[in-house]
Amino acid sequence: MSTRLFGTEIRFELPWALALLALVVIAAALELRRERGRSGGVLFSSLGLVPRAHGSWRVRLRWLLLPLRVLAATALIIALTLPACATSRQAPIDTDARQMKVLQARAAHERAFEQVFIPDVMAAREADLHEHSVRRIFPTLGRVRALDVVLTVLTVAFFAAIALLVAALWWRRSQGG
Repeated sequence: MSTRLFGTEIRFELPWALALLALVVIAAALELRRERGRSGGVLFSSLGLVPRAHGSWRVRLRWLLLPLRVLAATALIIALTLPACATSRQAPIDTDARQMKVLQARAAHERAFEQVFIPDVMAAREADLHEHSVRRIFPTLGRVRALDVVLTVLTVAFFAAIALLVAALWWRRSQGG
């Protein structure tokens, strides 16, 4: 699936993931319904008894929580679709650009960055150059892993983070907070 945005054609590798946007809409609607159902006021016999205090910044900016959550979830879902700019022809890889990328990888290694190289998403002008980089250069600078391994690790980490978040919320609720 592809679409045109600001004059650039964007192609989605996993367009079915856009269906997850329906969950964002449903969750936002449920949250709005829950917020409207709350009565935030306390009944007083006279408004003169209530001090004229302004709410804290948390109270004043509470309305921003839902839009920020919707924006974050939408950005995550769009990232899951693996968008790419579609071009009519693939531009040749410039040797200087390839050398620059190796230099950047070496500079990152010198600064003790942990790097993961994925050969499935790399390219070189010739197959033997690609094999040389993957087998000789990149293992000295970081880890060389297959794309499916990296995606599996990221998926497990994502679901582990969700499980921790649910456990923390459950614990908080069980403590009465």
